[in-house]
Amino acid sequence: MLGQVSNVSSPEKLLPLIQQAFSRYHLEDTADSWDTYATEIPCLSNTQIRASARIMEACISFILYKKLISIEKQQFEQKINAYIMAHLMENLTVEQFCRHLNLSQRKLYEYSEQFLHCSIAKYIKKLRILHAEELLIKTNLSISEISEQCGFTDYNYFCRIFKQKNGMSARAFRTAHRK
Repeated sequence: MLGQVSNVSSPEKLLPLIQQAFSRYHLEDTADSWDTYATEIPCLSNTQIRASARIMEACISFILYKKLISIEKQQFEQKINAYIMAHLMENLTVEQFCRHLNLSQRKLYEYSEQFLHCSIAKYIKKLRILHAEELLIKTNLSISEISEQCGFTDYNYFCRIFKQKNGMSARAFRTAHRK
């Protein structure tokens, strides 16, 4: 953001400082003209330099905050996915999630909206349907058995939700994706 700047008020005062820096690092041979370096480096006030440093600090804080949110999102998604898949056939409740994730209901709802972009109930349904799609393609289980294995207690409800999401029945989905 700053590049090379100086808080020295004039090129004449800056010249000896540049010469010292060059000699300290044994770069005397590389300096074509000391005055060129002194006149090309912009002089800023200490206030301007501190303000620029604060802007850089704010930018870095923002970047770190975004990374922290990303890590938090990944951990939340991994934990929620693992829990749902491990208990897919069960009647999952908000209380179970709260206990497992050590979160309050309010925090669970907030994280669901923030990280999953839907309610926890919709997310469970989504994972159940995705698992059903996988089973339809990879197994010869009946649609009724798949419905049960994915945690749907009502076969007709499963068929309706599946068709809503995929635009075709489970049977048609199996036929289309097995070719």
